[in-house]
Amino acid sequence: MFASHFSARNIPFGIASSEGHPRRSAATRLENTVIYLDELAKHDLLSSLPKEAVIAFSQVDLNDFAALPRSIHQQTRVALQSLFKEPLTSFPAGSTAELEDVTMHLPVSIRDFTDFSCSKDHVLNAGEAIQKKRYLPPGFLHFPIGYSGRTSSIIVSGTSVVRPKGQFRDAQGSIRYGPTEQLDYELELACIVGKPTKLGEIVASKDADDHIFGFVLMNDWSARDIQGLEMLPLGPLNGKSFATSLSPWIITLDALQASAVKGQPRELQVASYLVDPNPINSYNIALQADLMTGGKSTTICKSNLNAMYWSFRDLVVHQSSNGCCMNTGDILATGTISGSTGGSHGCLLELTKGGQDSFELGDGKSRVYIEDGDQIQISALASDGVTIEYLVDPEHLSESRVPEILVGSLVPFTIASVAVVARFFTRVFLTRNWGTDDSWIALAWIFETILISLNCLLTRYGTGRHQDAITEEQYQKALFLGFFTRLVYPIVLGTTKIAICALLLRIFRSHKRGRYAIYGFMAFVGSYTTAVIFASIFQCRPVSEAWQVASSAQCSNYLITLWVTGICNILCDVVLLFFIVPQILSLKIDRGQKAALLAIVSLALLVIVAAIVRLARVIQFNASSDQAWDGSDITTWSAVEGSVGLVCASAPPLKPLYRLLSCSTLSTDKGCSDINATRAYPYCNQHPHDKLHDTQRRGVHMTREFGTDIESTTDLVAPMPVSQSYVMTVATVRAK
Repeated sequence: MFASHFSARNIPFGIASSEGHPRRSAATRLENTVIYLDELAKHDLLSSLPKEAVIAFSQVDLNDFAALPRSIHQQTRVALQSLFKEPLTSFPAGSTAELEDVTMHLPVSIRDFTDFSCSKDHVLNAGEAIQKKRYLPPGFLHFPIGYSGRTSSIIVSGTSVVRPKGQFRDAQGSIRYGPTEQLDYELELACIVGKPTKLGEIVASKDADDHIFGFVLMNDWSARDIQGLEMLPLGPLNGKSFATSLSPWIITLDALQASAVKGQPRELQVASYLVDPNPINSYNIALQADLMTGGKSTTICKSNLNAMYWSFRDLVVHQSSNGCCMNTGDILATGTISGSTGGSHGCLLELTKGGQDSFELGDGKSRVYIEDGDQIQISALASDGVTIEYLVDPEHLSESRVPEILVGSLVPFTIASVAVVARFFTRVFLTRNWGTDDSWIALAWIFETILISLNCLLTRYGTGRHQDAITEEQYQKALFLGFFTRLVYPIVLGTTKIAICALLLRIFRSHKRGRYAIYGFMAFVGSYTTAVIFASIFQCRPVSEAWQVASSAQCSNYLITLWVTGICNILCDVVLLFFIVPQILSLKIDRGQKAALLAIVSLALLVIVAAIVRLARVIQFNASSDQAWDGSDITTWSAVEGSVGLVCASAPPLKPLYRLLSCSTLSTDKGCSDINATRAYPYCNQHPHDKLHDTQRRGVHMTREFGTDIESTTDLVAPMPVSQSYVMTVATVRAK
């Protein structure tokens, strides 16, 4: 799935060209670097290989190399692995190129193509979709059923497919000619014949592997409406022959040996030529299909090669069982690979039950069959981490959402930082009444700073780029940093909410019920924040498995934690909003002040919106197979949610600063004379008694927290120590 899975354990073979190497020739791939084998041979870096292998590297296809004995393929693999111990920067000039700068071609010249039907689940599902009954053809359990396909329309992955035209029955039952309305894909794997056979030669099961050069992914595009009309009695023609996509990299048997497993047991006695003496005749290869539209990706199938009833050895043996010769470069394909579970349908015919149902995409749209502009992406990952290939356009490797992440994180954070600093200035220098709420805000701002820093670092290690464009080392570091962002994010939101509660406690000093409610709310926030943190820390055991690329540890489903976090945050924001608004409406203050307070409180709506958007992105992220790309939205909205929360929490105490700044330009405004006369008192050499007297005299601009016993007044407040006076945003008040 990732560039790193094209590691030195893989060593795939393909045919490539580039601006610096315009002639097609044999190549291999290490992560996102393509290495031209003919260039290595020119510089005597492959001198240990037989001459026929070196000559084959300069050919425009891999046929000559594929036809060589398997022992030579193994020698080449070992030689390249030895070379790759040195950094690629030490390789000769012109021998390497970045994948995004390379054009890939069909790896072999194909003379014949047979498409088999190896998946029992696919046959049963397709029968149910078309004829409303699950059944197997009479010969299925006796031998692998197949048909001959067209080689002229086999294309390399990334080549656009033109919607085919043909005859089919329309919705009214009339037969007409036109573009297919039921374009489908088929998730398949295929083997490339290496060692050829002669006419009349029959291959034994024990020798079948010697004739297999390697494997590729295949998408046998299908027009179901055209196919349905022409199937009887001879099988498909125009419904299948218009396009078959093939992945450009061939993965050898040696690269997959670690993934070899025992195949499916036979339900009936088979003919002697199909009896395989080696029960380890399949591979544990996870297959996945994604539908991409509008830059969004939705996983539509997850299956496994080991679900096949018939193995690749069976295909080779059965193809030759009548004496049919096989040529180097021939393709023997599995047919659609489906599983027995709901999410393992290898084509849309199965998924939609013959077009009767629709399925939903990650962006909320729905599909029945493939529409113009859609892209099907197929991937296969062996159990040891070897990837076969993505079927996707190479241009997406250069796409990046990094600028959006940086802007979306840094701009809101800058605004939040200004608001927090302004709050601190007001509390320290203007009102001189630093409280517990300010300490909580300071803590929240510190953790938001850490979160933004982690977001910026994540962009260095792949977040905001497609996963197959990043290396395993980058992805490992991204997972490590992501682990800590999952810890910091709930701390930012939790401390911000507690800071708001601490502010409410200062306002509603004499409101016992209100204070109890606030304390209960603080306890709830603290409890679920702590629970989320611990759930994130101990998601995997040991903890370090949480940031491993290929982990065998049992890890809990982190999606549940994301859901709980998102829902609790939204719920808390709504509860806070509904608690504060009635209290403001009940205040005996003039409409202008009340409107100003409601305007400030309404900022909390922005936090709720940010939390809802983030939760929606979490849902999309879970359905994505390109999580480094789609996860960028969660990264951005996590930062936005935290920063907006800080702005909302810092806004209420800023009224004294606002009045000070406005009075500096509007000195004739009512009440400004008192503020202008004393606004610099923290810096003046006033006597403490004068400061106290001055503060008391300005009672018309001050408030004090008395819970519900609040009354608007223009009287002076009773004398009290400055430390017990609080300049708030409520009203000038006195005790009843």
